[in-house]
Amino acid sequence: MRLILATIITAFHLAAFAQIQITDSLIETFLIKKIDHINTKLFKAAIEQQVPIYANDSFSRTLTKPELLKKFSTENVYQITDRDYPGDIMDTTIYAPLNPSKDLLGLRLSYIQTANIENGLISYKVKGIGPRYHFVVSGIDLGYSALFYVEFSDLKEVFNDEDLLLLKAILIQNSQLGDFRSYYVNEEYIDTLDVAYNNAVYSTQANQQAVLRDIDYEHKTPIISEYNRHVISVIMARIASDEIASHEPRNNLYRNIKLKKAYSNPERNLCTVIKANIEINNDDITNYVDTTIVCSPWFFKPFNYTVWQKDNDFIFDFTYEHGSGQPDDHIFISFNGVKSLFPEQDGIVWEAFLKDLFSQE
Repeated sequence: MRLILATIITAFHLAAFAQIQITDSLIETFLIKKIDHINTKLFKAAIEQQVPIYANDSFSRTLTKPELLKKFSTENVYQITDRDYPGDIMDTTIYAPLNPSKDLLGLRLSYIQTANIENGLISYKVKGIGPRYHFVVSGIDLGYSALFYVEFSDLKEVFNDEDLLLLKAILIQNSQLGDFRSYYVNEEYIDTLDVAYNNAVYSTQANQQAVLRDIDYEHKTPIISEYNRHVISVIMARIASDEIASHEPRNNLYRNIKLKKAYSNPERNLCTVIKANIEINNDDITNYVDTTIVCSPWFFKPFNYTVWQKDNDFIFDFTYEHGSGQPDDHIFISFNGVKSLFPEQDGIVWEAFLKDLFSQE
């Protein structure tokens, strides 16, 4: 897919650039790939009993390897005729094993609530996570369930520092996008009649009772992906609007891929000029006057953009569309130059995404 998306456009210092259009689906593909990688490692750790594997979110009972393999299978009941007694029919249960690379479909999170009576604040902390799979018994679809749970404190035994850092970043993004906030953005996915009740349930949980939430591939990864795509647009808009003293436009926003010619004042440099012929009526005499209208740019909006790789940096190429027949402009910024402006978890996800996007693997 990368070979289709990446088009060799030009050369810079004798090194070829690959330009890739960034879309929500491209980021979502990356997130699913990483979550699947996390699940594969969790499953391997569970089979090898590398860390305690719990049967449920109460973390009261561990699973053995045979129990886990039996649970991670489809249960089918067949009627089989006894060879010795042809008239006798026996019900036989056969377990067909599932495939961890295909059938683990996201993560289930177990949160513990902590209430601070003095300031009236309620906070949630991840106690454990588990691979999420489709639970089918005897042909009956029982929805999605956690295959097992691993306590969050034990994950350092399963993942390297890079995987664990990315996992924490994804979990933070998931939590800030609606796990414990009032309903406001997902109305096409959630029955609004249930929202108030669900929020009441979360807010009244006992301190040691777990709250379960999912990172699923149907609803949550598309939302997290769209969020990630917009973050860099907002950072560019803040710089262009001269909101950040440490990042002046003339040191961060450029007119070309070489990052040599900067925008000194984007709000002036990127004005939209509209030439109009205005009709003026005066004493029954109609005159037409050529008029030039100058419109100030607005940067706080979703932008279309591509990314170029330059040595160990990535260059964002934003298309500023003027309309009204005026040619589009481009705004170039360096990822390394603005990386410090990303919220910490977003910077982790974006850096991992960009490296994966341009990798040759």
